[in-house]
Amino acid sequence: MDNVNKIALVTGASAGIGEAYCQLLAKDGCSLVVVARSADKLASLAKTLEQQYKIKVFVCVQDLAEPNAAANIYNFTQQNNLAVDLLINNAGFGDVGNFLDHSMEEHSAMLRAMLGAIVELTHFYLPSMLGKKHGGIINVSSVVGLLGLSLRSQVTRALYRPIKCFVIAFTEQLALAYKDTGVHFQCLCPGLTISEFHKRSGQAGLRDKTPKFLWLSSEE
Repeated sequence: MDNVNKIALVTGASAGIGEAYCQLLAKDGCSLVVVARSADKLASLAKTLEQQYKIKVFVCVQDLAEPNAAANIYNFTQQNNLAVDLLINNAGFGDVGNFLDHSMEEHSAMLRAMLGAIVELTHFYLPSMLGKKHGGIINVSSVVGLLGLSLRSQVTRALYRPIKCFVIAFTEQLALAYKDTGVHFQCLCPGLTISEFHKRSGQAGLRDKTPKFLWLSSEE
């Protein structure tokens, strides 16, 4: 897809893989709707990309774990007359600990951010893409979602892998259901990635405990 004069919406855009997507898309001339919780980080990113690549960046401050987050994002783009050509569902976080180590409120927040928001945003933006017969949706999963069994580890995750398995299956189903429509679907399954993810998930020291060759940068 030619990115010039196109608009991409990226969730979790303030750091890591989301920020890397923004950098690459802006370099290709694509305008952006950047979504994350941190207003300061998004404002800084928007200013940098606009100055460096002469594209337009729209800042939407939204926590995907909040109820109605997807609707709020969609309303933001509608109010600004933004027709989204590429949707990148990237926002997420980890849940270190066993299932009962977390409250149901914490589980619900994770399900809203990493599962519900992906389905809802896809439901909001896919119709216009189908109408134009072009567009794309990229869902960020994880290599753990490709594994038949969870890796044995000192760190357990109750919902993370099941959610990532769903993201892969959901993307595959979309690709099959809307084949030859001009809309393309992709699921990214990164392995260990150098970003803020593990720090936010309570695993700041993980990189020091694993072989360096297993890690890739967000850009890679």
